[in-house]
Amino acid sequence: MHTGAIPNGLTADLEALKLRLAALSGGELPADQAAALAQQIGAIRLQLKRIAFEQEILHEELQRRALDS
Repeated sequence: MHTGAIPNGLTADLEALKLRLAALSGGELPADQAAALAQQIGAIRLQLKRIAFEQEILHEELQRRALDS
């Protein structure tokens, strides 16, 4: 698990990409490309959830350290 600092803007960039991809209508793409796009959107959603989870763990760790000092 990666618990280092999340680069500034990474979450926002992924969220913007997800929204841009989701805004494409299925009629604009051939079926195979639409399926690949759906898979990529799913991967982005999972990545965003992983980042949020890691940020939560990091925040809790920092709080624990602050209380221990």
